[in-house]
This record gives sequence, C-alpha cells and structure tokens, in this order.
Amino acid sequence: MATPKPIAGKNCACCKGKSTFGTVTIASGLYWMVDKGRPCEVANPEDFGCCSQCGRMMMWLEDKWSEVVTTDGGKRRARRLWCPTCGQDTEDHHFEPAEYDAVNEEGIISGDRYMVDRRTGEQGIRCGKCGRMAMWIEPEGERPPHWQWVRRVERLPETRPAAAPAARPPAEDAKDAKKRAEAEARAAREREKEKARGLAAEEKEARKREAEEARAAAKEAAAAAKAARPPRTGPPLVLQIVTAPWHAFCRQCSHVELRKDIPKRTYNTLAIATFVAFVATWCILTYGGFVNLSFIPSPSKVIQAGRFLFAEDDFLTDVLWSASRIYGGFAVAACLAIPLGIFMGSFKRIEALISPFCSFVRYMPPTAFVPLIILWFGVGEVEKWVVIFIGVFFYLLVLIVDAVANVEIPLIETAYTLGASKTQVLRKVILPAAWPGIMDALKAMIGAGWTYLIVAELVAAERGIGHMINSMARTMNTAAVMAGIITVGLIGVVTNALFEGAYALLFPWKRKVAAAD
Repeated sequence: MATPKPIAGKNCACCKGKSTFGTVTIASGLYWMVDKGRPCEVANPEDFGCCSQCGRMMMWLEDKWSEVVTTDGGKRRARRLWCPTCGQDTEDHHFEPAEYDAVNEEGIISGDRYMVDRRTGEQGIRCGKCGRMAMWIEPEGERPPHWQWVRRVERLPETRPAAAPAARPPAEDAKDAKKRAEAEARAAREREKEKARGLAAEEKEARKREAEEARAAAKEAAAAAKAARPPRTGPPLVLQIVTAPWHAFCRQCSHVELRKDIPKRTYNTLAIATFVAFVATWCILTYGGFVNLSFIPSPSKVIQAGRFLFAEDDFLTDVLWSASRIYGGFAVAACLAIPLGIFMGSFKRIEALISPFCSFVRYMPPTAFVPLIILWFGVGEVEKWVVIFIGVFFYLLVLIVDAVANVEIPLIETAYTLGASKTQVLRKVILPAAWPGIMDALKAMIGAGWTYLIVAELVAAERGIGHMINSMARTMNTAAVMAGIITVGLIGVVTNALFEGAYALLFPWKRKVAAAD
C-alpha cells in the first residue's frame, strides 16, 4: 500500500469545522469503506486519519483518502454525531424497550423500523437540547454500518408483575423532569409579576380617581361658599376708585401660578412700578433730609450733572470709547468661547482636556491680573480688551458648555435612529437646540463685562466712563459719579432690549413651546 499523505490539521466535515484530524495507527481488522460500499481487510497496523472530536476515520485507498468504519467483532464506531436541528454535540443515551422508526430530514423512512428488546436494551446517542435520538445500525447487504436517527413508535408492554416496584427512571428522564420543573417555576414567576403589575396599575388608577374626585369636591365647596357669602358694603366710591388698582393687584396675586405667563401690559406695569418705587425712595431720602447730600445727591442734582457732562464736558465721547472697548473685548471672548463650548459640551474628551484648566483659572479674580496686564500689554487699548476678555471668557465658556450638554438625549438618539451622522447630529440637532441657551449666556455675561471695563479704565485711561468716574470721585463730585453709573445702567437696559429682540427674532419657536407648556 502506498505511503499515506499527511492529513493532520485538516478540518473535519462531520464536526462542521469545529475539530481537526490527527494521524493515528490502528490495529488490524475489518473496516467498511463508505465510498465503495464494501468491507476492507487490514492485515497489518495502518496509519489512519482520526478526528479527535467525533471519531471519524479516514484511510489512504487508491491514491486518495476514504472514510472507513470499523466492523470487526461488532464494534461500534466511536464517532459522535452533531444534532442537525440544534447544531450541538450529542451524549450517550439508553433506549427503552420499544419500536423505533428510522427518520431523516424529510420525515419517517417507510419500511425501516427497529425493535429494542427489554433483555438486551440498546445504547445510542441523544441531543441534550431537542431530544433527537440515533442508534448504531450494523452492516446489511451493501449498506455500511452507520448511525441512524430514529423516532419512538410505541412502548412495549411491561412483563414484570404489577406488584413489583417501578423501575428507577434514567438520568435523562430526571434531567427532563428538572427542566420541566424549572420552566413551570419560571412561568409561575412571570404570572405573579404580571398579576403584581396589574394590581399596581389598578391601585394607581384608583389613587388618580380619588385625587380628581377630591379636587372636584374642593372646587364645588369653594363655589358654594362663594355663592353663600353675603354681599359686603364697601367703602365710599372715591376710596374705591383710589384703591381699585391695589385691590386688582391683590386679586391677581391671589391667583398667581408657577411659571404662568402674564399679559404684556401687566408685565410692563410691574417693571415701571419698580423704577417708580426706587426713584420715590431716593427722593424721600434726599429731599426729606434723611441722608447727607454730599454722599447721596438728590435726583435733580444728578440730572443737572448729567446735562453738564453731555453738554459741556464731551461725555458722549467717553461713552463711545467705553462702548467700543466693551463690545470689542466681549466679541473676541464670544468668538472663542462659542465654538470651544460647543465642542466641550458635545465631546467628553475635549471637555476633560480643557475644563479642569478653565475651572482653575475661573476662580482667580480678573482684577488681580490688571498690574500684570499693564506690564505685558502697556496702558493702551489692548490692555482694556484683555481685562474684559479674561473677565468674560472663562465664565461664558462654562455657561455655553452647560447649554450644549443640556440638549435632550432623546433628540440625539432619534437622529441616530434616522441614520444621521455625527456631523449632521451636531449641525442639525445639537446646535439648533443649544442656541437659545447660548444667547442667554451672552446676555448674562455682557453685563459682567461692563464691571471689568470700569476696573480697566480706572487705571491709566484718558477717555471712558471709568476714567470720568475716577476723576469726579477725586473732587467729591458725587452727582457726576451717580450720573456716570446711571448712564452705564441705561446702556445695559438698551443692550438687554437688543438681546431680547434678537432672541424673539431668531427663536420664535421657543416662545410657542413655552406657551404650549
């Protein structure tokens, strides 16, 4: 016989590529050639290919490898089948006395039935998952010995006396019983959970109905009490006319609800009332002689000082210089903080890289940097812009990061579900949702910018509101100082109105959503 070619390492077709052949030496004996359909006698030890997993054997015959099955002495082939239904390995199984039909993938094979006798029994294999069984069939005619999948037909009648104790169930039946018990236990637990969920839902609905009934009863009781209330005789008509606005305000306050919009007219009236109350208190303190006019000048003196500043002292130029500085420095801070804040709020890696350093710098007072900024940049315009930038940038960056990070996650997940890329989600979901919050951050921080502008103009400045306030404070001209401070406040009111108008123009949908809520 020719020298066999190496087969070690080749995948086994029976095991579906899960095992490989190794070369072993098998003793002499009678083997059935599967390809030829006839037996083959091996006189001397021969090199075979044997699968370590299923026991399939290959022998070198007529210049090729052929599958062989041992038939010597009725020995069964050691090969272990894989279940065609579950794709799993099989385990040893003891067949009970009964008739078994041969089956294949198409169903029962007609006329191919096997009998398992009680005295001899039968050992085979069985799938532990689906219970499919196979038994070893000895060679018959030209049919080789093979494993045949079978199905039980009927159980043979018992031959033992009726009084004899029942036989001990096999291990496989115990496993089946255990699996059935576990499945029934799981089903019982699921039924209990469903029942508990149903009871919880019914209890929730009952509580909701009780709350609605309680609210309806309270409304009916209030209506009945109001109807039973006797009419009261009010004060004289003149007193009613004088106190009518106050009573209307009190009635409105009694019906105040959380975060509920009020008419625009009511909003403007309350805003003007605040300024009127402030001016009235100021007049009472100054004209009534309750304070020293050298420290708190009267409104008339402040108006006179403001008229003199704008008419005689060219204060308008100082205002324009200060406005150019605040808006220039704020624009530089915003142009850097907006894109950086968007990326930090969208990508955690960028936030981890920059946020700790920004937190470290944010707690340093910007005014402490003024001497160093003068040394680095001089006392010109750059120094003012740098002070405003330091005072605004780091705080504005935190607000923008929060606005971007607070975009609702369901919006982003919905965009990904619809097939959007990261760039599309950032451009069409995160940015539109975050822009209103970014605008609120800009509106809040431009007021802080005026604070640092005045600090910057107090040192080595030739023009500007801060320079004027510092000059008038040296001569104790408190009326001019108050006029400068009020001018800054009026500029802030105008700036805030511009931001409100831009907000309403750019985000009209935001007000509609708030009204719907």
